[in-house]
Amino acid sequence: MKKISIKRIKKTLASVIFTSVTLIILLLIFVGKDSSFSLSGLFGTNQKYIEERRLSDDFIRFMDVGQGDAALISSNGNCAIIDAGPSVAGTALASKLYSCDVEKLDAALITHFHDDHYGGLEYINDAFSIKNLLIPDINKTEENTDEIRRISGKVELVGGKVYTMIEGVNFSVGDFAVTVIGYYPDLAEENNRSVFAMAEMDGIKFLFTGDAEKEAEYRIIEKSVDIDCDVLKVGHHGSNTSSSSSFLKQIKPEIAVIMVGVDNDYGHPKKEILNRLKNLKTQIYRTDEDGTILITSDGNQCKVQTEK
Repeated sequence: MKKISIKRIKKTLASVIFTSVTLIILLLIFVGKDSSFSLSGLFGTNQKYIEERRLSDDFIRFMDVGQGDAALISSNGNCAIIDAGPSVAGTALASKLYSCDVEKLDAALITHFHDDHYGGLEYINDAFSIKNLLIPDINKTEENTDEIRRISGKVELVGGKVYTMIEGVNFSVGDFAVTVIGYYPDLAEENNRSVFAMAEMDGIKFLFTGDAEKEAEYRIIEKSVDIDCDVLKVGHHGSNTSSSSSFLKQIKPEIAVIMVGVDNDYGHPKKEILNRLKNLKTQIYRTDEDGTILITSDGNQCKVQTEK
């Protein structure tokens, strides 16, 4: 048998150790909380710089998660999300939240039980631990109930609390007050069972509509709910099943955010919806064109920054 020299063994070990240390350093740089990792590799290119915001600031960040919804609300060191994007974007969304200095989530609100709105929830809970999870009534739907129950159990397993939403439920995220202003679980279609949530700070209002379609929009108008807002998260990714003329005229938003995937199979957003918003002189921002959209407020007006 051929002998292997001690010198050669030492040289080989040194090479292995050097390579391993290098890989560990690169990995830490890539996934570190202040890393430049973003969703561009999955959902687009041509990013530009967004002013860094930490949790001591007040902002809402509409995350680019492709064809899905996920928004981060932050104020005075507190943070919450409304929807968690699709499962395919779960790990990327977690990295985005790390880059915003998120360490834990005070609350997560899921508008309805379609994957493009709740799919990333399990990844987010594993990464940050959700203190309070607010979800629609599982008993009022047949959509993905087994998975929702399983994820809710994981939230409770690490000490979180799970709440079933009803109209009027509210919670605070720093200086933001978030209120469920509409929820109609008796409607037949899951999209129409989406929760309407209003986030307000210093008189500036952000309206989240999930994928609510015209039937749910008509219901909330009939109930004479105050849906006037400054910023509208456009329903159902800009589909023409949502954003009826009467609904938009009731709101008259200054800013509209459409959360939509690049070259998606649905043709979202629809031209007629864009025209309705333009006719109202609304500024339109889209995650497929603008990437992640950051909106801050000084109490008088909103400032918008985009990733692309």
